[in-house]
Amino acid sequence: KAAFRRELAKGYAFVGISFIIPNFLKAQAMARMVRKQSPRTRIILGGHGTSIPGIETLIDCDEVCRGEGIAFLRALLSEPLDRPIRHPVMHSSYNRKVMGVPIPDSSAILVPGVGCPNKCRFCATSHFFGAYVPYLRTGQEVFDACCRAHDELGVTDFGVLDENFLKMPNRARELIDCQERAKRPFTFAIFSSAETLTAMGDLDLLVRMGVNFIWMGVESKRDMFEKNRGVDFAVLIRELRRRGIAVMASAILFLEHHDSQTIHEDIDFAIGLQPDYLQFMGLGPIPGTPLYEDYAQQGKLPADIPWEEQHGQDRIWFDHPSFTRAETRQVLIDAFLQDYRENGASFMRMLETTLNGLQYTSTHADPRVRLRSSAFLRLARQLRVFLAASFIF
Repeated sequence: KAAFRRELAKGYAFVGISFIIPNFLKAQAMARMVRKQSPRTRIILGGHGTSIPGIETLIDCDEVCRGEGIAFLRALLSEPLDRPIRHPVMHSSYNRKVMGVPIPDSSAILVPGVGCPNKCRFCATSHFFGAYVPYLRTGQEVFDACCRAHDELGVTDFGVLDENFLKMPNRARELIDCQERAKRPFTFAIFSSAETLTAMGDLDLLVRMGVNFIWMGVESKRDMFEKNRGVDFAVLIRELRRRGIAVMASAILFLEHHDSQTIHEDIDFAIGLQPDYLQFMGLGPIPGTPLYEDYAQQGKLPADIPWEEQHGQDRIWFDHPSFTRAETRQVLIDAFLQDYRENGASFMRMLETTLNGLQYTSTHADPRVRLRSSAFLRLARQLRVFLAASFIF
């Protein structure tokens, strides 16, 4: 609060408050502070929280930005809409720690685009942004942004905020070519759907690109979503980890077909895939999605559940035919505990994947793949200092 007050004392013309739905009360309190501390400042609300119906009447504001923000702000400030976008240079995190040990802020943020064309029924991001909006349209543009970050911050690792980065395969392949021609290899943590990964064909392309982490929606063992049709997740995840690519797999609990038996079938399925990290999330009807509209029309959304309680890591906020709200919390906790009991600590899984990558790349026949062994060696040396603590605990 004190830092925010000090900032408001500078007398800005605009203050943007970007928030997600569970942070509704925080955004509301910040808006009140702006009105009190700097009454002439205009308040812009942005982020997924703006999907809350009637948000303009719930939080004091002057403007609401829904969806893609650069065009919105340029129009608001009377700037040319077609002016080239210069990607910002900034770290992707701060105050990083592993087991309480501070580690350097050695990665930068990269936003090639927003949105996703898959538009899964439950996906807030896809429907918030509408069609995919690319900021960096070519591999050369992505590479140039990485080079600027390296020159200014000294980083070679990037957290890629793009719902499905590989959906533009020509951009991805050009990024590989740019790195290999210039002999400036970078590493990337990305989001990707399974069907996009399989469409790449040769997974070694991901190694050559420098991908070392993938967040992927597994969702359910049933072929419920187009993005997962026909995908053998066990093989895909095994082959990614064999190449040194850590996998965060995400599964959805309390889907329509889940009952006391089928929900555990899906939990067992996700755990059996043995990803490095496994995220269980309760199904969440978020305003703006077809799922929310369907559930609202069916009368499945109780009106007395506060916005700040509507997130996927506690109780569900809709009426489910097989589970009470109180039951869903324990089912979620038990799923995480089962994963830990059967697969062990995610940190150790990720370390194993790193060693797999070091072995895979250092002995590979393709020199372009062998080029990536140095990144795995560097990461393995960083992680080894935590082995003693991992053994103790």
